[in-house]
Amino acid sequence: MRSFAFSLFSALYLLGGNFVSAAISGSDDFDDNIKDEEKWSADRVSGSGVLTETGQHLEYTSGSTSAVQYSYRPWRSNKATYDTNWEVVVDLTNNASPPSNRSASIGIEVFAAFSNFSKSVYLELYSAKEGSLPIERGLESYMVDGDNYSGGANVPAVASGSVRLTFNAVNKVFTFYRDADGPANGYSWTKHSSYGIAGSGGTNANAAWGLTGSDELMVNLYGFSDQFSVGPGLVHADNFSAASGTSVTTGNPTNATNDSITLNAAVFPNGMDTSVVFQIATDEDFLESETTEPQIIAGTSSGTAVSAVVGDLAPQAMYWVRAVATNSAGIFTGNTVVFTAPPYILTVDPTIGSVNRSPAAETYPAGSSVTLTATPPSGSTFIGWTGDVTGTQNPITIVMSRNQHAKANFTVPLAQAADSNLVFTSGGSKPWFGQTAVSHDGSDAVQSGAIGDSESSWFQTVVSGAGQISFWLKISSETGDVFEFFIDNVRQNDSVGGTLDWQKRTYTLGSGTHTLRWQYRKDIVLFGGADAAWVDEIVFTPIIDFNAWRASKFTTSELADLSVSGSSADPDKDGVSNLLEFALGGEPKNSSSRPLPDCQVEMIGGERYLTMTLAKPAGLSGITYHPQVSGALEGWLGGDPNVIVITDNATTLKVRDSVPMSGASNRFIRLMVTN
Repeated sequence: MRSFAFSLFSALYLLGGNFVSAAISGSDDFDDNIKDEEKWSADRVSGSGVLTETGQHLEYTSGSTSAVQYSYRPWRSNKATYDTNWEVVVDLTNNASPPSNRSASIGIEVFAAFSNFSKSVYLELYSAKEGSLPIERGLESYMVDGDNYSGGANVPAVASGSVRLTFNAVNKVFTFYRDADGPANGYSWTKHSSYGIAGSGGTNANAAWGLTGSDELMVNLYGFSDQFSVGPGLVHADNFSAASGTSVTTGNPTNATNDSITLNAAVFPNGMDTSVVFQIATDEDFLESETTEPQIIAGTSSGTAVSAVVGDLAPQAMYWVRAVATNSAGIFTGNTVVFTAPPYILTVDPTIGSVNRSPAAETYPAGSSVTLTATPPSGSTFIGWTGDVTGTQNPITIVMSRNQHAKANFTVPLAQAADSNLVFTSGGSKPWFGQTAVSHDGSDAVQSGAIGDSESSWFQTVVSGAGQISFWLKISSETGDVFEFFIDNVRQNDSVGGTLDWQKRTYTLGSGTHTLRWQYRKDIVLFGGADAAWVDEIVFTPIIDFNAWRASKFTTSELADLSVSGSSADPDKDGVSNLLEFALGGEPKNSSSRPLPDCQVEMIGGERYLTMTLAKPAGLSGITYHPQVSGALEGWLGGDPNVIVITDNATTLKVRDSVPMSGASNRFIRLMVTN
């Protein structure tokens, strides 16, 4: 959620103290509310951003509303290095409430010491608000090289928790982990992302930083805010710790045959002779496991690859394997890797068109080759493979080293991808196109064109008459890029950038002819995520009133008989009048279609209240909803202050009784509608 360039930092940072060459270590719980100069170097500050030890944590505040602000605090109690395994852990909280199109974050960032702050990896806990959308909170990480951000990973709906950063000196990979509830129940880490700095190994991004030997890596805690004031007590870090030592990482098995497979691990002994074994089991808890013969690694080794061949595998069986290292410092258990024994299954999934496999078989021996050929239907083109098979080569040959899944993706017409009978045109630097790789409905969706910086991609349609337009939207980009929706060349005020999972948008249109445009636009720098937006399930619903609805539901003779088609009539005898059927989206002559509001007792502010929630059908006019409450099934009261509105928008009405259940012996809630 940041948008500043690190080159603005002063190179004097490297002179902040006389650093000891020992491996990184130490901790600070910030409980004394005094900065420990033996542990932390001088803060690097921009604007009014400040890091302060207060309230027994490290708090970030800022005062300016006119500029980007930040404050970095570098760890100086020993230094992290390129040739040593190490890790840092910190608890984070971010309850900031930024205004529209602003953000704040707190996190951990590591720089290559010699890079003048141009090369780094970071993970931050952010709060951000795009347009009129609700505030989004989450954990986000990136690899940074100058002005380029890559490998973005975002976990939304997170307001606090703990993060852990490890560095593996064997494969030169940073790995971020997260724990949603922090240290309260003991840390339980889930992998968030990883980044390789020697050109490979990371699952999110890789770069060649050019470090060697004991080159230093600078660990920082930082706070950031974008043109708004962050008050006290909202954004802070706590319980920082750093450590280094023996590590073991279990790798993926290799060299699978129908009789055996090779297990792999990387071990860093950290100066102590170390014994390494593999544990292999048929259950994830390793209740019944077998152990390979120990292998001894000399403590003087800077990192050793360890492998062991195991046989007698059951065909198609699933196995769990982990490496365990033991030395005088203790027992170190690596991560768990899961694999399936050969022969292997290849699953092919063409959403449209067809895929031919050669040779065709139910299972394939380990190491065998299979050629896949995708054939699109008429009017479509093949655009690439997803799943375990990636790329655009067609035909493509794969080697069966595990069970694999291949999905063939094709272009489809815009209207088909949008699930709409409207007529669309597309343009911009690159047009939008229909595709089958990403969708909300599991079938297909429209995707923005592959545009570059300062370019845009759009598609549009024309509709006539009053009504509602709705669609599902997904975005994967950096925060400076934006999706925009236009009605008659007027941009709606809920444009959004960054990362957004599928969200439904609904707009009301007045009478007349309307041009509707969907647009994805990139800013002048940076990239992130897939750099794309997707739109699915576009629906235009013309607005109708009760009389037009009656005409669509009843025959001519029924329309003449108000005992059948009148507003208070109930022809299907389901207890719901025609007017209520209209207001709630029901079918007046189908008793199994009996739409009713959802009434519940909910705990709100420590009290129990009656609530009512109803889904408003799209495209209705001339209808008014009147929720009412009562204590005795008479003397019904509606409106403020008797009925409290919780949600009232184009799709949903939710209200609650103003009187708590504890305040009266009986409470009742009902819905009346008028037209």
